[in-house]
Amino acid sequence: MWTPWHFSRQLRQLTTDQISYTDSVGPLDTPKDITSVGSVRGNAAASGGLITVEANSLVFRDYGFILGADIVVGIEIQLSVTRLSRIQDRVIQLYIGSEAVGANLADAAAGDVQVYGGDLAKWQISTMVVDYTSPQFGCVIDLGPHQRYPSNNTITIHSVAMRLDLVSLV
Repeated sequence: MWTPWHFSRQLRQLTTDQISYTDSVGPLDTPKDITSVGSVRGNAAASGGLITVEANSLVFRDYGFILGADIVVGIEIQLSVTRLSRIQDRVIQLYIGSEAVGANLADAAAGDVQVYGGDLAKWQISTMVVDYTSPQFGCVIDLGPHQRYPSNNTITIHSVAMRLDLVSLV
């Protein structure tokens, strides 16, 4: 049975050498309604292709899951973002402790509200390697400009929610 959607209580920028994010109030400390402080861009290069300016990767953690005698058999992430038609996924991946784990489920054709995941096999992880109740458990989100068409857009991430599919042992 799927849990209700839980929202991240911790947020940090995983990379810091690209375009930063703000929560429009001050330091980036609220994991909802965050916006890139500049535009991510894909500019046409004279030799063909694009020269891109990317945004920092973000880690959303501490979803506050409390598990009883349950086994996790699935994970879904719901990303709500304003893409302005030229923002694409780079990385949508689970994050544990200090590293991304499992499969990258990025979808270059994702819409403004997109659900990723399903059973653990889709993420390429096993239930034994993850402490879902840990504040260190979460996901990494990396969005960027379209890789084939010129663009110049800001990114607004409205929310990153997660839910677990549980099977009770009792």
